[in-house]
Amino acid sequence: MRKITVADAMSAKPSRIGPEDTVVEAAKTILSKNIGSVPVCVGQKLVGLITSEDIVKRIVASNKDAKKARVKEVMTKNPVTIGADAELVDAMKLMAEKNIKRLMVVESGKLAGILTDGDVLRVAPELMDYLYAELEELKKDVQKAEADDLCEACGNYTTDLRLVSGELLCDECREAV
Repeated sequence: MRKITVADAMSAKPSRIGPEDTVVEAAKTILSKNIGSVPVCVGQKLVGLITSEDIVKRIVASNKDAKKARVKEVMTKNPVTIGADAELVDAMKLMAEKNIKRLMVVESGKLAGILTDGDVLRVAPELMDYLYAELEELKKDVQKAEADDLCEACGNYTTDLRLVSGELLCDECREAV
């Protein structure tokens, strides 16, 4: 089974906004697209991220004028990024480690997409299938390794098998020969 990558789960070509746009424009984009955040870009280059939480905390709760405030004043600079070819499991670990809900997906310095906790949940069944398949392969490897370490005379497991008269024998069976 193929590994699941960030590209398999991310939302490609997300809405974007510029750092000089007003916070009202960012809020309208967030509402109209029913999303929780908008990447902030200069051309194709990611420079920040503005979330609905940023707007509430830094504008609404502070009684600032959203029509005058610029996105660059409110955005999170240097958001956490990941490559599209990274394994989804690694992205999930990074999100948990940083306690964040979204990762910006960057390829060659350009924004390629966004991975949210919702995107991860959407592919969770496929991810579970992949993890179960990996677990089954590991079980087979362990069983094979254990079978390789069984004495051919008594069947006991040991890490000290030696070839005696064409048979792999444990210490006790070697002494009996």
